[in-house]
Amino acid sequence: MNLYPTTRIVLLHGCGASLLELFEIGRIHSQVLIDLSFTVMRYAGSSIDADIRFMCRNLDQRITVGSDFPEYTPAETLERLAFIMEGLPEHKRENILSRNLCRLFADRQGL
Repeated sequence: MNLYPTTRIVLLHGCGASLLELFEIGRIHSQVLIDLSFTVMRYAGSSIDADIRFMCRNLDQRITVGSDFPEYTPAETLERLAFIMEGLPEHKRENILSRNLCRLFADRQGL
């Protein structure tokens, strides 16, 4: 990342049980976007839920979530996210659900 500081990187699956390691990477590298789709669904109900909530509160501008379709449907993922993001300010929810991806592709032709 240090060799190519303007290269945008999406780290997929959220690193599972090592989620907080990605938090530290995302915290110091503004070109990194962390996709939590796999981790949100795979570790549902575990102590990792607290780590995901922590990341949503403190790193909302560097997080996104997909659906990991076909393993999980978009509806299942959105339902799970509603639980995880309960009480999170609306602007942080919007960052995670769409705004961060829009920023990632903002300078691309046709978008």
